[in-house]
Amino acid sequence: MAYSGKNYRNILNSKEISFNLNFRLDNVTGVAVFGFSGDTTNTKFDLVSGRIYDPENRYVSSYTKDSMVNISGNMSGEHYDYFINQAPVCFAGKRTDESVTNFFINTTGSNFYADSFDIYTNELNYRLNFDTGFTITKTLTGKLESLDTGTNFRIFSGEIVTPTGFSISGFDSGQRQSSFITIVPSGAINPYNQISVEANLYTNFGQVFSSFDVTSLPITPYTTSISMLDLFPKDGLYSGHEYYVTDKVGDVSTGDYIVLYNSFNREEEVTGEKEIKISLTYQTGKTGTYHRITGVSGVVGGTGYSGLLFINVSGSGDVSGINESVQPIFDSEISYSVTDVDIKNSGLNYQSIPTITFDGKFGESGAKGKALMDFAVKSIQITNSGSGYQDSPNIVFTGGLGQNASGNTFIDSLGIITGTQIINGGSGYTGTFDVEFSGGSPSVDAAGYAVVTSGKVTGAKMISGKGTGDRGSYIEKPHVTFGGGSPSVAASGESILGSGSIDQINLIREGVYFSGTPILTSISGGFGSGASFDLMTTTYEKTLTGEWEISTGVNRGLGFSSTGVGVTGQTTALDTDRGLVNYLASGYVVGNYKYDDTGENAMIPSGDSLAMRIFHFANYDRDAIEARLEISGIGNMILTKFLTGVR
Repeated sequence: MAYSGKNYRNILNSKEISFNLNFRLDNVTGVAVFGFSGDTTNTKFDLVSGRIYDPENRYVSSYTKDSMVNISGNMSGEHYDYFINQAPVCFAGKRTDESVTNFFINTTGSNFYADSFDIYTNELNYRLNFDTGFTITKTLTGKLESLDTGTNFRIFSGEIVTPTGFSISGFDSGQRQSSFITIVPSGAINPYNQISVEANLYTNFGQVFSSFDVTSLPITPYTTSISMLDLFPKDGLYSGHEYYVTDKVGDVSTGDYIVLYNSFNREEEVTGEKEIKISLTYQTGKTGTYHRITGVSGVVGGTGYSGLLFINVSGSGDVSGINESVQPIFDSEISYSVTDVDIKNSGLNYQSIPTITFDGKFGESGAKGKALMDFAVKSIQITNSGSGYQDSPNIVFTGGLGQNASGNTFIDSLGIITGTQIINGGSGYTGTFDVEFSGGSPSVDAAGYAVVTSGKVTGAKMISGKGTGDRGSYIEKPHVTFGGGSPSVAASGESILGSGSIDQINLIREGVYFSGTPILTSISGGFGSGASFDLMTTTYEKTLTGEWEISTGVNRGLGFSSTGVGVTGQTTALDTDRGLVNYLASGYVVGNYKYDDTGENAMIPSGDSLAMRIFHFANYDRDAIEARLEISGIGNMILTKFLTGVR
C-alpha cells in the first residue's frame, strides 16, 4: 500500500504494543516519518535523506531508493525496543508512559510503500447484543461494550450481510467504552416473523461478526388465548403414574388433549394459518445408567438349611436420594434328603421282600430303598428220606441267617423219615435254605430244606439316588408305600428327613439400581451355611426423550385413533389426510398442513385446533424425570404444565 502526505489510523488504546513493518521509499531526497501517538506525545522513526533516526533522534541505520527495510519492536509503558532488518538495535529505549491510540505515516517529497504493517495489542473482551424483536416500521438496536475497564474502542464502519434490504444506519463514533448500533429493516415484513440477521462491524480491534434472530412485532400487539382440553386421560393415571392412581403428581395426565388457540389484534381474531410452538424440556430427575437385576445363576446349595431365608442385595457406588432403587424380591426352595423310614406297622405274612416307593415333590432326584424283613420257618421240605435210622434224628437249621428255629422228625419201621414238625419257626430268616438231620445212626442220610414264610417288615435301607448320596432330594416329606410280597396285612411307615440344601432361587420382582452394578451381600436365616449364587444384570439408559413423547396433529373433532401410540415417528390417523406425528419428527406433512423443518412449530389452519397426545414410557425403576411442557403462539401468552411421571 502506498502512502503520501499525512495518514493516521486509530487503534485499540493500549500501553503495550508490538509492531512489524516492511517498507520502501521511492527516493532518498524526500522525508518520511512513521510511529505511534497518544493523547499528548508520540514515539516515531524519522527517514531523512537516506538516514533512519530512532524515537530518541539517534542515527541508527540507512536506506537507499526502493530498498526494502524491516523495522519491528515493542512498547510497554515508558520503555521500548526495536530491530532493523531482524538485527537488534535497542533494548532500553525511553518514552513517555502513555497509552497509544493511533499509528501514523507522513511523507514530504516521497512516496512510502508499506508491503506489510502488523500491529499487536492486548485482546479486547467485549459483548455485542441486539434486541430480540423490533416493531414493524421502526429500527432495531444493538450495543457493543468493552468489558475491560479503561480500554476504549472505536467502530469504523459496519454492514448487514443478511437479510437483503437491512442496513446499518449509524453507530456512536470516537473512542468509547460502549457504542449503540442502529439497524434499519426494510422490505415486506409480516408480524411475528422470525428473521435471521448476520452483521459485520469493522473496529480498531478487528472485525466483529454477529449472527442472531429477531422477531418482527406488529404496531399494535397481538394477544393470545391458549388452553388445553382433556379429551381422554390414559387409563385415568396422572402423569403416567403406574402404582397409585389416587396420588396425583404433576399438572398434566398422560392421554389425549385438544389445544385451543386463538390470537387477537385490536380485539379482532386473526385469521389464516397460525404458528404454534411446543417445547418439552428437562426439569429435574435422575438421568443416566440404571442397573437391572433380571435373574440368578450358579446356585450353590450349601448345607443344613431349613426355614425362611433372607437374601440381601445392594448397589455399589454413591446411592442417595429418594426412590433411587427398587429392591428385588426372591423366594427359595430347600430340598431335604431321606435318612430313614420309621416303621409304623410291620405287616403280616409277607411271602417275599416288598418294594419301597417314596412319593412326594422332589428337587434334584427321588430316593430309593430296600425293605428289611423278618421271616420265620414254616415247614421242612424232604428231598431225601434216608433209611436205617435207629432213632428220630434232630433237625439242624444251618442257613437263612435267622435264629431259634426248632422241630421234630418222624420215622417208620424201616428207619425212613416220614415227616417233620416245626416246634418254633424262629425269626430273621431270609429265603429258602438247606437243613441237616443229625443223629439216629442211619445207613443212608436224609436231606431237605427249610421253607420260610410269614414275613414282616422291620425297617428300610436307602440303596440308591443322587444329589445327597443315596437319600434323594425332596422339597417336602415324601409318602412311603410298601408294595408286593403278598402280605395278609400290609406294612406302613413314615419317611425321616435330614437337613436341607438350597435347591433353587427364584426372582419374584426385578431389582433396579441407579448407581453401580448391584451385588449379593448376604444370605441369612435358615440355620445353614455355604449357599451362594450370582446375580444376572443388564443396564438401560434413562433420558428425557426416552421417558416422554408428544405427538401433535390438526384436530377436526373426529377423535383419536389408538394406532401407533408410543411408537417413535409413527403416524396416527385422525381422518383421511390429517394425523398425529411424533413431535420430534421434522418436515412432516399432513395433507396441506405441515410441521416446519425444525420440528418445533406446527402450522394450524384457521378455525382448527391442535390435537396433542402425551405419552409416558414407564421404566423398571420408579424415579421420575420431570418435564416442562410449554405451548406458545404468536402473542404474549405461554401455557406451562409440568409432567412428572412415576413416583
